[in-house]
Amino acid sequence: MELTISEERLEAVFKGIPIPSYIWQRTGDDFFLIDYNNAAEVFTNEQIKKFLGISLSKMYENSPDKQDIEHDFLKCTIEKTTVIREMLYRLKSTDETKKLKVYYVFVPPDLVLVHTEDITDSKIAEEKLKNLSNAIEQTADSVVITGKRGVIEYVNPAFEETTGYSRQEALGQTPRILKSGKHDKTFYKKLWKTILSGKTYNGTIINKKKNGEIYWSQQTITPMKNEEGRIIKFVSVLKDITALKEKQEQEFRLNIAHEFQQKFYKSEFSYPGFDIAGKTYSAVETCGDYYDFISLKDDSIGIVIGDVCGHGIGAALIMAETRALLHAFSKLETDPGIILTQLNQELVDDLDDVHYVTLLFARIDPKNNLLEYVSAGHVPAYLLGNSGEKDQILESSGIPLGVLKDYTYHKSKPIKLSPGNILTFITDGITETMTPNENEFGHIRTLDIIKSHKKEPAKQIIEQLYKEVRSFSLHRPQEDDISCIICKINPVS
Repeated sequence: MELTISEERLEAVFKGIPIPSYIWQRTGDDFFLIDYNNAAEVFTNEQIKKFLGISLSKMYENSPDKQDIEHDFLKCTIEKTTVIREMLYRLKSTDETKKLKVYYVFVPPDLVLVHTEDITDSKIAEEKLKNLSNAIEQTADSVVITGKRGVIEYVNPAFEETTGYSRQEALGQTPRILKSGKHDKTFYKKLWKTILSGKTYNGTIINKKKNGEIYWSQQTITPMKNEEGRIIKFVSVLKDITALKEKQEQEFRLNIAHEFQQKFYKSEFSYPGFDIAGKTYSAVETCGDYYDFISLKDDSIGIVIGDVCGHGIGAALIMAETRALLHAFSKLETDPGIILTQLNQELVDDLDDVHYVTLLFARIDPKNNLLEYVSAGHVPAYLLGNSGEKDQILESSGIPLGVLKDYTYHKSKPIKLSPGNILTFITDGITETMTPNENEFGHIRTLDIIKSHKKEPAKQIIEQLYKEVRSFSLHRPQEDDISCIICKINPVS
């Protein structure tokens, strides 16, 4: 009677175990399913009932796990031990695939009690956590985890690479090791007030690396809370935006310089009997090309075109200095040779060995229709006749400005101008423009285009010339600044 009660109690305990459990009995070389508990019924949606009495070999005859399962059963019974295995398993009863942790427990004399713990969800969570951990370790942005008081508990490899501090050096410290001194107490007080209130902080911070180098960071600090909603840690993600900041600063300076420089250029110059226009097309925001129209004190016209070696802010600053000096000397002198000699003396003192200026200064006497010029190493200008053919070449008559201090420039002999003549002044950005196979645009093509549009206003001739130059290069990025001045003398209709 007592034995019967004991068996009933054991049966009740087995049935009530919350983990799906199955009892297999060894018979000869095989095992047979002889019982299962309530949790197994739930786990298999009651499909397990169909397999009661089935042999192990029959149940898993088509399973890729058959060999492993049989091995575990035999090991359990032969060694009289408990075998544990994790496996991805397709349930025969429901055709579902589960990640299981299986326990094979030997029960003398010939039983195997199998417990199957469904760890699918925990493995998915574990995999997600692993992926998240890998992502944090491999991300290009610095990640720092601190306690509530700001003590560093974790940094990723990107932090080490960016700041120069190793993980060992950073742990136990506070983010104050990155303090640059560029922010005041109010800045940090506001930051802490934000995150201690449970809000996320987003902002730009100037930090300092271990070697003392300053860098910019776009920083996000997020409070981590426990189940009770209390802040326990802070997660900080820092993106190094130094290169972006430098680029923005460069663009800002370029825009200011560009706006300042554009005030120098006069697109047209009005003088009775003349149609004069000029235009510069920069390769970058600021350029080293320069053109100008100057009213001289004897009522003559000064036409200037120049090119600073290089382009960008450096060339633009040299161009600005050249213009300022040129205007100053032109208020006192009218002889192009004297003006350029004085200009050269000043530029030699200011320019280094790698910078120089090519410049052509032409003086037109409108009363007598005479032209005289000085060219300091500049590309030739051209005087076209009434028919548009080349009449004279205004060749270089001296070395570039800023090279030799005591050099003296001399003006040319007077050149007679006639109604219908066209004076063309250019920079080498036009003639040296190339096709992809490196054919140059050249001066012949330049003059042919001007000739074909000679009846058009000076401004339109320049626009047509630039259009042809860009088309010739197949509209590839412009490598050099392009400038042109067209001066039509007593234009005839």
